[in-house]
Amino acid sequence: EIDGKPLAVGMLGEEIFVGVEGEQSVRTYSYTGELVGHLAAPGTIGHPSDLAIDTVAGLVFVLDGIARDVKVFDAVTKTMVGTIASGQLHAPAGVAVDRTRQQVLVSDYGSVQQYIDASIQFFSYASADFGARVTAISGEGRCSMFGGCTGGFSRPRGLAADSTRVYLSDALLAQVLIFDRASKALIGEYGSGDPAVSDLRTPSDVALAADGTAYVTSTMTKSLVAFAGGAP
Repeated sequence: EIDGKPLAVGMLGEEIFVGVEGEQSVRTYSYTGELVGHLAAPGTIGHPSDLAIDTVAGLVFVLDGIARDVKVFDAVTKTMVGTIASGQLHAPAGVAVDRTRQQVLVSDYGSVQQYIDASIQFFSYASADFGARVTAISGEGRCSMFGGCTGGFSRPRGLAADSTRVYLSDALLAQVLIFDRASKALIGEYGSGDPAVSDLRTPSDVALAADGTAYVTSTMTKSLVAFAGGAP
């Protein structure tokens, strides 16, 4: 049992990393459940709502929902090596890494009050341009909280990426949207978008297996839904 409210989880080597809200930190556990220590000291991360790990570089990326940035830690030394996206996010919800391109992806609700659309933001964590904003996929004109949706997103949550695509769970649309990396075009989706018949209701996160299968958490149905790899 975890003391506090666990929000995010990731694994590297012999450790499990868990973001804990009440403690404002990321704890590390063994696979047998023992508390090993902390990636970040209590009080370091205002709201560790999501995390992602580059298992090759040994870096842990923690999304801080209060500071609205991504804090980057060395998984071995447990020290913070930098901050990404400070002052460039409005209501971040999810984070993922593309270790091939050395990019971190952040889903952002935007701001209705400031007329800023939801988006997926891409930042570099390569040493040559650490923290530089690379590009974005915008939900502009696609879905409105005051009306219907015409494709796209407005309540982005968890996301994942492979070599050619970006997968984004949208809690409002009850779908996982699939975007082409190069053109940023919406090329498909998982889930019907109809809560009455869909297996997905308030999808909150998505993860990709090595065979391309997409595993999606469906919060309202309390289930994990699998979609076979390849084009939907």
